[in-house]
Amino acid sequence: MLMLLILLMLLKLLQLCTYTETVAGDEDTHALKGTTVMDQEQRAESVSHCKYADEVICPCPWIITPEFIEEHQIDFVCHGQDICYDENGNDIYQFVKDAGKYRVIGRTEGVSTSDIIRNIVRDYDVYLRRNLKRGYDRKDLNISWTKEQTIKAKEAVSDGFRTGLEIGKGKLNLWKENTDNFITGFLQRFDQAETWENLKQIISPHNSMEEDSSED
Repeated sequence: MLMLLILLMLLKLLQLCTYTETVAGDEDTHALKGTTVMDQEQRAESVSHCKYADEVICPCPWIITPEFIEEHQIDFVCHGQDICYDENGNDIYQFVKDAGKYRVIGRTEGVSTSDIIRNIVRDYDVYLRRNLKRGYDRKDLNISWTKEQTIKAKEAVSDGFRTGLEIGKGKLNLWKENTDNFITGFLQRFDQAETWENLKQIISPHNSMEEDSSED
C-alpha cells in the first residue's frame, strides 16, 4: 500500500514538471558540426512532437550557460553519455554537474544523424529518381541537366525491362496453365482405360479406326 502511495505521488510530481527541449540554431550547428539535413525550424517542429516535450526553445546557446538555466528556471540538464568539450578542453557541463543538476540519458543504438546521412548518400540516385517522378525540378535537387536526362533514360530502360518481364511472366503462366490442363486431361483418360488397347483408342481414336478397317 505504501509503495502504491509513493508511486501515485511520483506520478503527480511528473505531471507538475515541464519538459523543455532545446534545439541549437543553424548558425552554430553549421559552423561547429556541419551542414544539416533539416533546418532549425524543421528540427524544432520534429522535437515538439515528442510525447515528453512540453516546450521547445530554438535557437538555444550551443554551450548552456548559468544565465540560460536561470532564465528558463531549469532544474536539471539532460545529455548523452558522451562528454562535450569547449575549445580549451573543458567539460561544458561541468558547472551543471557540480551543482548536481546533470542527468545522463542513453543513446539509442542505430539512430543517429550520421546513419541517416549515410543512407541518403548510399541511395542517392534512388532518391533523385523518386523526387523527379514527384515533380521536383532539377534545380530544386541541385543537379545538372545532363544528370537529370541520364536518370530519366535509366528509368525508361528500367520501366521497359519491367514491362517485358511482366509480359514474359504472363505468357509463362499461360503456358504452364495449358500444360497443367493437358497433363490433367491425360491422367483422367489414362484412369478411364482398363486395357492397353482401350488406352490407345482413347489417345488416338483415328489410328484405331484405321487398324479396324485394315483388318476387314
